[in-house]
Amino acid sequence: DRQVCFKWHKTVTGKRKLSKCSLCHAITYCGKECQKADWPRHGWNCVPVMVKEFEGKGRGVVAARDIKMGEFIFLDKPDVSLSFNSPLSTNRPIIEQLCDEDAKSVMRQVDNLPSEAKLVFYKLEDSQGEWAKELRIFSRNARGSVKMKEIRLYLNAILINHSCAPNAYQEYTEGGSKEVRAIKDISKGEEITIFYHSSDYFSYMEFGCNVNEWKQAIKDQFGFDCKCCVCVGDVPDQEDIIKELLELQENLDWGAANRSEEGLSIFVQAIDRIVDLNLRLYIGSYFDKIRALEMMAGTAFLIQDTDRLEKAMKQSKK
Repeated sequence: DRQVCFKWHKTVTGKRKLSKCSLCHAITYCGKECQKADWPRHGWNCVPVMVKEFEGKGRGVVAARDIKMGEFIFLDKPDVSLSFNSPLSTNRPIIEQLCDEDAKSVMRQVDNLPSEAKLVFYKLEDSQGEWAKELRIFSRNARGSVKMKEIRLYLNAILINHSCAPNAYQEYTEGGSKEVRAIKDISKGEEITIFYHSSDYFSYMEFGCNVNEWKQAIKDQFGFDCKCCVCVGDVPDQEDIIKELLELQENLDWGAANRSEEGLSIFVQAIDRIVDLNLRLYIGSYFDKIRALEMMAGTAFLIQDTDRLEKAMKQSKK
């Protein structure tokens, strides 16, 4: 609210507007003194996004200012985490696998959160059971790493909703944080979305080639009915492109490429086409494009085609 000072709750009327934080644009103050006084609280979460309620899907985040394609949005460090000596069972709730020491660690970490982080934590979805509220919230919202030997709770990234035509992506850094960047220009007030994807392969090979298949796969994997712009029919789903990609992937034959010059030529042309089609896709995972370019680079390296290798590297960098 541009007419309310967040620090002192002072309201101005008429056309007058208060000063916004120059870093995030997501909060307003009477002036520099108010912002400085509020920094110990606000500094924990000075990011250019605001939480908003969306009808039919709950909370999400919107851009507090215009964000350019490729721009860094925020870095989210794990706020509560636990390490395990052996992988967790995916067939049992996390909370049932916590020993007493694990439970004490979660409670201790939650207690040590900054005041603003605590407010965010207690607004997360709860679960049923006789355990402490903090343990229920952590169990419901934390996610395991690839090897399932550590589970982490990210208080900002968890609020980003799914879209089949996302405008942002997130990936893990070496230190275990999540980095969120824009893959399209995002306007002020527009929802920031990512593509939920649980495997390391092409998303269209997992989700299918039409909207109904995608919606069902999302429902089966993540437990919600997708209401993104693609699934409600506002954006074409590029079904023809995905059908051709699936056919090309199915017919790739490295053995035939090794047996003859003609087979090699057909294989390389198929890889070129896979790259071209993936770069034209605007639905699915951002990493589909990266994987396709890695295929081109790997093939070019094996056949010592420097021009194709350079093309793949340039596109990857772009």
